Amino acid sequence: MNFVTEFLSFMAWLMARPRRSLEVLGLWVYLFIKNNAAAVQDEDGSWYWPVWFEVDSSALRAFMDGISSKRLWELRQELIRYSRLEYQKASGGAPARYALIPFDTGLRQVRLSSAAHSGSGFFWKPAAECSGNPAGFHPERPREQNRFSSDSDINNKYINTKSIPGYADTNPNGFNIPPKLTEEEERQLEAAYPDPVERFWAGMALRDQKAEEEKAWEF
Repeated sequence: MNFVTEFLSFMAWLMARPRRSLEVLGLWVYLFIKNNAAAVQDEDGSWYWPVWFEVDSSALRAFMDGISSKRLWELRQELIRYSRLEYQKASGGAPARYALIPFDTGLRQVRLSSAAHSGSGFFWKPAAECSGNPAGFHPERPREQNRFSSDSDINNKYINTKSIPGYADTNPNGFNIPPKLTEEEERQLEAAYPDPVERFWAGMALRDQKAEEEKAWEF
């Protein structure tokens, strides 16, 4: 998986959701970093991310300011419900296992063996590099009129955006960039929301509202 592609895609997904949560962001980022840290080298020296990776639940909860097991379960279920990850609970003394579902639709699960990895396992690998494509042939990009409405490009990778509500087809990066706030609006937010986190999300909501009002004026 490509670090930049997946991170930008997740942020686009998160920002497009009507109910945003910093806890969801914290959980996904922690798992994302752990997944990246578990990457192994193939025989040719290339690095690949494992499909499944182990996570110590105690360390995860400590990272998230000691949240309860119940709250962790709720956050995990939210990401599972939106098809952003899969989960296998700890059993027999083994830690829990997670699998992040990539946004990049050009990845395939392949079995690899590595000296840095005990035994073999499944890893994410670009389709152009898989065994069914020994020459490393990169398929021609489909013509624009044949593009699926749920596909787009982020960091030059095909991204499936079906799970990004409100995704704008005219925005090639998948980001919602609403109008900036005026100085007066920022002062009003600062007075109404002393907490910086609450003020941030209130500001984003106000910017989204301004964007909708601008769209209404276009018709």
